Amino acid sequence: MSTVSVGFDIPQEILLDLKFTEQAFTSYARRYLALDLYASKHISLGYCAQLADMYKEDFIKFLGDNGISIFGFEDDNEFHKELISCDIYIDTKTQAYCLMQAGEL
Repeated sequence: MSTVSVGFDIPQEILLDLKFTEQAFTSYARRYLALDLYASKHISLGYCAQLADMYKEDFIKFLGDNGISIFGFEDDNEFHKELISCDIYIDTKTQAYCLMQAGEL
C-alpha cells in the first residue's frame, strides 16, 4: 500500500503543557484520529488500526477502553438474539469437543 505524509504545525507550548515529545504527540493524534474515524464509520477497523499504527487486536482494546464497541447492534433485542445464538454455538461446539475427547465422535 502506498502512503502519503500528512502533517500540521502546532504551538510548541502545547507539547510542553502536555509533556509530550513530538513522537508521543504524533502517536496520540494518530490513535485518536483513527478512533474518531472508526466511531463515525468513515473507514474500516483494519484501516483504522493501520492509521493508529497498532495491531488490530490492540486497536479493538483501545476502542473498548474508550467506550466504543466493535459490535453494531441496532437495539437490545438484536443483541440478546446474538448472545443466544452464540451460547447455542458454544454449547454445541463444546459438547462436540468433549465427545471427541471421550472418543465418542
